[in-house]
Amino acid sequence: MHLAKGGIALQAGYSQNTAEEFFNQEYPPLFRYALYLVKDRETAQDLCQEVFLRWFNSPRPQDIAVPRAWLKKVLSNLAFNYLRQQQLRFKWENTARSQLAINTDDWQQDFNRLEVEAALATLAWKEQILLKMKMAGLSYSEMAEATGLAIGSVGTMLMRAMQRFKAVYTEKEVGKKHEMPGPRPTIAISGKSAVT
Repeated sequence: MHLAKGGIALQAGYSQNTAEEFFNQEYPPLFRYALYLVKDRETAQDLCQEVFLRWFNSPRPQDIAVPRAWLKKVLSNLAFNYLRQQQLRFKWENTARSQLAINTDDWQQDFNRLEVEAALATLAWKEQILLKMKMAGLSYSEMAEATGLAIGSVGTMLMRAMQRFKAVYTEKEVGKKHEMPGPRPTIAISGKSAVT
């Protein structure tokens, strides 16, 4: 994928070369993340295109301290909205055509995965990595080797990360009106549940 010349009206402060360089650097990891979220290549490309349109049309993108984080945040929101719209569309189709069986468990799982990803995104990088490694079943020594931490620090950092994750995830749940019916799933981390 490349940035077409004259395809986007650039805000002041961006030259075509600077914009192309930024796009070429940030597009591949953003596309991989989008594909991970929505599991559809064309949709992932569309979402990435929308993210870059918003970036290049924002008033002062140069003032954003961490561009990649901004891009991922916008992409997460767009993907969340996309999945919600897909779920609503399928729900409507199911009602309209009762003979069509739609497996909403997959959409519910994707929706929940997005919520977990959004909560993880609020944590520090090492905390995110430690939680993901714990969920993948790695031992403390393997986590220490992968992150460069002392083995004794892994347990402490992991516990703090779990506490922060739980606080963010439950805060999101408390402040949110339930848009979807059904019970809230419990996510287990190291034998303890992340949602009570």
